[in-house]
Amino acid sequence: MTASVKVIYVAGSSRSGSTVIDSLLGSYPDLVGTGELDKLHQSGWTGNDYCGCGLEVRSCPVWEEVREKWEVERGFSTPEYLTLQASFSRLRQIPSIMIQSRLRRPRFIHYLEMTRALFEVITEVSGVSGVVDSSKSPVRAMALSLIDGVDLNVIHRTRDSRGVATSLMKSWKKDPRTGIQTDLPGLPVSEVIRNWNRVNDAMTVVDRFSRSLSVRHFRYEDFLHDPCGWLDSIGDFLGKDFAEVASRIDSPQGIPIGHTVAGNRLRMSRSVTLREADPWSSLISASDRASVESGCSRLMNRYGYSMSESPD
Repeated sequence: MTASVKVIYVAGSSRSGSTVIDSLLGSYPDLVGTGELDKLHQSGWTGNDYCGCGLEVRSCPVWEEVREKWEVERGFSTPEYLTLQASFSRLRQIPSIMIQSRLRRPRFIHYLEMTRALFEVITEVSGVSGVVDSSKSPVRAMALSLIDGVDLNVIHRTRDSRGVATSLMKSWKKDPRTGIQTDLPGLPVSEVIRNWNRVNDAMTVVDRFSRSLSVRHFRYEDFLHDPCGWLDSIGDFLGKDFAEVASRIDSPQGIPIGHTVAGNRLRMSRSVTLREADPWSSLISASDRASVESGCSRLMNRYGYSMSESPD
C-alpha cells in the first residue's frame, strides 16, 4: 500500500487571506501550494485560467504533466470528474455526503478515488510529500476527510466580516493575466453577510461531525500581527518546522508564489509581502459597517471580534 499523502486544507470564507497562507505554507521545501485546487478541472484544464507562474494552466508544464499522469496513466476523465464534483460540492450537500460515505455509494467512492489520485500525482510531479489546497469550501474539507490514503489537516481561518465586506463589495474588470477571469461586480452587503455566516457555520458543522478531521482555527488578523508566531503554532499543529520560511517573511523579495490555480488576483503578482494591518475601517461606510455588525454579530462574538474594533 502506498504511503498517505499529506494534505493541508485551508478552509473559510472568500477574501480571508487563503492565497497568502497557501503561498507561505507552500514555500516549505516538502510542500507545494496549489491554490484553489477544486477549480483545476473547470477553470484550468477546461477553461482559460492562468497559473501563478504566468502561463495559462493548459500551457503550464507542471499542470500539463499532472494532467498527463492523472488522465492517461491513471485513466481518469476530466468531464466525469466535473460531473461528480458538481454532485458533492455544495454546502447543502453536507448531510448527503455523510450518508454517501456511510453507505459506500459507488459514485461517491469513485469521486474520492479520483481526488486522492490527483493529490498523489501532484506530489509525484512536484517531488514533495504534501499538498496545500486552499479551496476554502467546508464541504470539500468533509469529503477529503473521508478519503483513504489522505493524511488531512484543516486550517480554518476567519477574517473580520467587515474586512471581508470591504473586499467583496468592490467591482473588478475582467483581466485574465492578473487573475480576474470575468467581470466581478461587487456583492450587496446582504449577500456578503449571508455567505460569511453560511461558510463559517458550515465549517463548525463539519468540524463537529467529522470524527477524523483535524482542525486548527485562527484569525487572519492575528496572523498579520505575528506571522512568525503563527508559523510556530501551525508548525506544532502540522509537525513541521517553519523557521526557515519565517526567516523570509520580511525579505524584499517576499514569499514566492508557485503554480497556483484560481484564487485571489494576488497570486499573479509572483510573490507576496505581508502588511501589518487589515485597513478595512477606512474603506467601509458607516451604514454598511452597521449592517455587517448586526448580521454577523453571533459569529463575530464567537471568534472574538469586537464591535468597536479597528485594525488600523
